[in-house]
Amino acid sequence: MKFSFDNTSIIIDGERKFLISGEFPYFRVSKSDWSRRLDLFIECGGNCVASYVPWLIHEPEEGKILFDDCNERDLTDFIKLVAQKGLMLVLRPGPYVYSELVNSGLPRWLVNDYPELLARDIDGKIFSRESVSYLHPLFLEKVEKWYAEFSLAIKPYLSTSGGPIISVQLDNELIGAQEWHGSIDYNAITMGFGAENGRYPTFLRKKYGDIAVLNKAYETRYNDFTEVYPKPEKAEGKAAARMGKDYHDFYCETIEEYAEVLANMLKADGIDVSLCHNAAGPTMVPLFKGLNKRMGDRFLLGVDNYYALDINWAQNNPTPQYFARVMFAADLLKSLGNPPVVFEMPGGSPSQLPPILRNDLYACYMANLAAGMRGVNYYIFTGGKNLPGTGITCDDYDFCAFVSSDGKVRDTYGALIDFHKTLHENEWLCGVERVSSVQIGTEWQTLRGNQYAAKAGAKNTLKAQFDMDRCVTFSLLSGKYSGAYTIIEDKLDVAKPLIICSPDNMSEAAQRNVIDFVERGGKLLLLSTIPVTDNDFEPCTELRDFIGDVQFAENDSRDSVTLIGGRRVFRINCANKIVQLPVGAEVFATDSTGENVLGFKKRFGNGEIVYIGGTWLTNDFNQVAMLEDILAGFGAKPCVENSNRTVYATMFEDSDRACIFLINLYTGAQETEAKAYTKHGTVELGKVELAPMEVKMIVL
Repeated sequence: MKFSFDNTSIIIDGERKFLISGEFPYFRVSKSDWSRRLDLFIECGGNCVASYVPWLIHEPEEGKILFDDCNERDLTDFIKLVAQKGLMLVLRPGPYVYSELVNSGLPRWLVNDYPELLARDIDGKIFSRESVSYLHPLFLEKVEKWYAEFSLAIKPYLSTSGGPIISVQLDNELIGAQEWHGSIDYNAITMGFGAENGRYPTFLRKKYGDIAVLNKAYETRYNDFTEVYPKPEKAEGKAAARMGKDYHDFYCETIEEYAEVLANMLKADGIDVSLCHNAAGPTMVPLFKGLNKRMGDRFLLGVDNYYALDINWAQNNPTPQYFARVMFAADLLKSLGNPPVVFEMPGGSPSQLPPILRNDLYACYMANLAAGMRGVNYYIFTGGKNLPGTGITCDDYDFCAFVSSDGKVRDTYGALIDFHKTLHENEWLCGVERVSSVQIGTEWQTLRGNQYAAKAGAKNTLKAQFDMDRCVTFSLLSGKYSGAYTIIEDKLDVAKPLIICSPDNMSEAAQRNVIDFVERGGKLLLLSTIPVTDNDFEPCTELRDFIGDVQFAENDSRDSVTLIGGRRVFRINCANKIVQLPVGAEVFATDSTGENVLGFKKRFGNGEIVYIGGTWLTNDFNQVAMLEDILAGFGAKPCVENSNRTVYATMFEDSDRACIFLINLYTGAQETEAKAYTKHGTVELGKVELAPMEVKMIVL
């Protein structure tokens, strides 16, 4: 079996197909029932299974790595059975696996006997007994031995040798083992603080070149890069933001380095199948922006898309907010060169509250398909018993899964039957993109700012992402122009209007790229502010200089109404007013009196910029209509139009078919009059009724 992929889809034996996988923990499931449960997955339409291979279980004592000595560790027989069933197999050997296991799947002896390899917080203190420092040399030494034995066990069964194993996952939900327990890592040995060739001094030296340049940026008086520690005694304002950003960027580079080290270990051990990793959730994807480039074209980055794992989650079922995050993840994965694959799709929950319901699961799966999902691994397909003393939440790891720990088939199994039938009947979708008419522009550093900005004081970076989510995303979802997230450092499509919720900072490269977009005839809607610094908070006014000399003052008006293109709109939050327009610009937005100018538009040849100095929380369809007015003026092409704006829509299209998804992620029934703007003309869909929590698929 030949397994490959590009940024469009999974390719199996030369054909574009959906990857349909289910997590099957062989170390928990009774071996006598392996065959029956695998058959159940095949019967509902699956073509692959996945499993963690927990280091904790296979090396209970240091130096005693065990495979095939008992049913719970009989990896070889499991692999052989998967092959007999004609299924593909993804193995996930950690080192971290989580899976509600002790030490997140790390051996007890590792964390108990070697405390020096544990991660440290910024004060140098251990913050968790199960958070290791990924690149600590002692940890890597232990991992290398584990990987060598694992590789020896699986090598005869790789797909490149005719076996079922198509991919091996590197670690699991990277960064989570540290951040979720309280801190990113500041282990001095790993990071090399104070060492001439240490990782952190090397990073700083490469970035700044001369210590004097760093001192100017940090407002410090270091004599050498080896003296720099990421927590100086005094730091505030721009200097503090710069330090926080630098260390976070450095930290992300160490994560990429760690993944590369693991990959090289496997390759040295003869593992020549594709490698993969799963970002812990949509907002984590930007943290791995350099991973695909570093790892090469046989590496697949996917995402985990849960909607509720316990009662503390903000929602108990898939919601419009969940759908927005799913679209966000799918678009970002594609921008990195990956097909959108969900490596952990909810197949149950470790908690019995809130309940996992069939209808909710099916809505979740269809929402992911509507966003462009091309592959899925359900976590988990079937439950089982933990080996004594290995579980942290229970002894019986049932997980409310499709097939219970004791082998009973639950009602939720029906969601798989229905969903997989849809996938198999519509494999043509694997080869087409989600139709979009608008680019939602953002920058990697803005997205990463979600992780560091609030702590470092770079609040405008964090605000820009928040505004993009609450303002642009939901206004587009409620309208007829479909948006797709686009990285503004990359090539921009002049045929599609670009919307940017700008922070004060934007890299020089991104500013130049946006200028080039407008000069080539692109239409830009710029919201909130015009950037005046780069991502290092240094002056950078490329875009502002291009627009022209515009002057601002604090908007002291209490007017609740904004006139935008002649439309009265409420709840537009504009912190500043314009006291001097750029030459050649005309007023486009004011308060209701017309005295305070809040926005303008200006043409640049065939290109155009509309600037509005504020954002909004999408809670009024007049806001949506205002945005549609602007996009219509830009010549945007509509996608799907709903009379009911609380019903969202996406569309996929090839040369002779179109597929429309109408999305009702609310707990009440809805109806809408819908029309689709296809390549072959407008198609009236008429009145469509949607049940509670229904994503309806219509193929034309």
